[in-house]
Amino acid sequence: MTHHLRHMGLKVNHKRVARLYRLMDVRVIYPKKNTSKPAKGRAIDNVFIERLWRSVKTEYVHINPANGGIELYKGMKKYGVLQRRKTSPVSGIQNA
Repeated sequence: MTHHLRHMGLKVNHKRVARLYRLMDVRVIYPKKNTSKPAKGRAIDNVFIERLWRSVKTEYVHINPANGGIELYKGMKKYGVLQRRKTSPVSGIQNA
């Protein structure tokens, strides 16, 4: 915008254009800085999940290799990793 206004013959710099944008309440539409970082508590959750799966792989999966997906699913369920919830975590609705 600064280049465009200068090309039209106006004397402006990038600070003036930024101030005018603020006065007109014009916002940028691209992601702002650090939007891709997870929240502070989420990083700790990821550590626990990674540790859980690392222990499952070393203690069960590598020792008992499965011949297929169904056999792996049954083994993981027996190991205790896959547990079906009795109620939905969001609304408390009973699962069928």
